[in-house]
Amino acid sequence: MFYAAEAALLTKQLQFAKHSAVIANFNREFVKSGRLQSHMFKALEKGFTLRNQGDYGILPLDPEEADSLLAQTRTFLEEIRRLLEAEGYGLGEAP
Repeated sequence: MFYAAEAALLTKQLQFAKHSAVIANFNREFVKSGRLQSHMFKALEKGFTLRNQGDYGILPLDPEEADSLLAQTRTFLEEIRRLLEAEGYGLGEAP
């Protein structure tokens, strides 16, 4: 999801070095502006939190929480695909 959010921001010539800046600016540029629904920001934020927990935490991820995030990720990527295509970026078929 993070790289999809970065791709969306690049359509506005915005690029950031920190994960937190990408997430915050994705929210500002696409959710707060009304282009995308708030569940998109929540999913991105949740994905980042779980990624950090999985990479650096001492407790394993809950399988149900991971499954839920996987479903949210699919929705997130499809909505970003639609956004990019609406901006004129041809992406081809989804895998």
